[in-house]
Amino acid sequence: MSVPHTPSIPSTASRRAFLGIAAGALILPFALTQGAVATPAHRARREKPAPSLEILTDILQQLPGSLAVDEDPPIAFTYADLAAQLDALDIAPSMAGQGAITTEIVNAISPLPLGQMDAFLYSLDAEFTSAIGFDPMAVAQALQTGFGPTRTALFRGGFDPASIHRAWEASGYEAMKTSTGQTAWSSGPNGEFSPTDPLQRRTVGSMNNALVLDDEWLVFTRTFDQLDAIATFAAATTEDSLFAVAGVRDAIAMLNEKTVSAVALHGSMLTPDLTFPLGSSLPEDLVAADEETGPLPAAALLMMAVTGGVRAYSQEEDASVLADVVVQARLAMDSPSDAEAAAEIVPSRWETLDSPVSKVPYTRMLEVAQTESIGTIAGIDFSITGPPPFWYRFIDQRDWLPFVTTGA
Repeated sequence: MSVPHTPSIPSTASRRAFLGIAAGALILPFALTQGAVATPAHRARREKPAPSLEILTDILQQLPGSLAVDEDPPIAFTYADLAAQLDALDIAPSMAGQGAITTEIVNAISPLPLGQMDAFLYSLDAEFTSAIGFDPMAVAQALQTGFGPTRTALFRGGFDPASIHRAWEASGYEAMKTSTGQTAWSSGPNGEFSPTDPLQRRTVGSMNNALVLDDEWLVFTRTFDQLDAIATFAAATTEDSLFAVAGVRDAIAMLNEKTVSAVALHGSMLTPDLTFPLGSSLPEDLVAADEETGPLPAAALLMMAVTGGVRAYSQEEDASVLADVVVQARLAMDSPSDAEAAAEIVPSRWETLDSPVSKVPYTRMLEVAQTESIGTIAGIDFSITGPPPFWYRFIDQRDWLPFVTTGA
């Protein structure tokens, strides 16, 4: 198995300059072998990250890290590369933009966490897509970050700037200038909501304000101040970006190069208090697991990700179509020793605990295939043994019992 050499980031490095550094640091894919055990480490580099990871790395460095900060920050960001997923299944991405979304395309992208993004909930609604000026199913990549009023949705590819500007104007958006002099569009700068507005009544105002960032990303926010802050940050060379949030950089560096989607969860959510009902004690099976392995140290971040080729399938279908798909868990810990402990404790829990949500063993959904710790990151790779969407629903449904941090 290949292991990355992750260089330190010079304090003066800009986002763009860092791309050259990060490019050589990203890991080659974990070997996926049923029942595999960790193999001796050796160092390897590649010239640049996989395209989807390069795109993710770039846009995270253009977003302020404050987007991931809130009183109860459940998800730091959700990312999906629809183009890479369709390509992995030999489906031309352009097919999604021809006005008729086929069952094949829906099945291809349904295992990605798109339901968390408002635009995809209404992607088959002609009034909605006409109002925003593009078809969400046709975008190449999508990213959502922030929580509550700071939630921000971004879309790359699949739109024509001139067409979307006309659509926004027709939908009641008005042109406004950001602090950087860019033209933005707003239908409610203060987060207004109207049940008669074709966009606001569907997205509860989360797409009130729009901007084309770097000529390639559509950015939507609830308030204009939030949009203006993003435009200002993206134009600067500051380092306190979403990419710099604890654990994000190193977790991405350990993702498989064929990764098409990732969901990052703040480690603060993995505590017993935020996992179990108020006043309840630790489940007996978790207590028993801790007696076997010791408690799991606190984590800064949990990232769940999946490689291309995952698709929806029925119980009657041959599950071997998922044989080459890797579901990845990356835990960012405080120290290398904590990462080593996590790489042993989480798989042990996974193989012995039942899900409190689905009431079945975790191995019925995912099976541990490979484990490793590198620096402060614990990496666990899984093969899919159940419905493919479970890879991200563990986070959606707070079904993260094997990752609950029971140690200081």
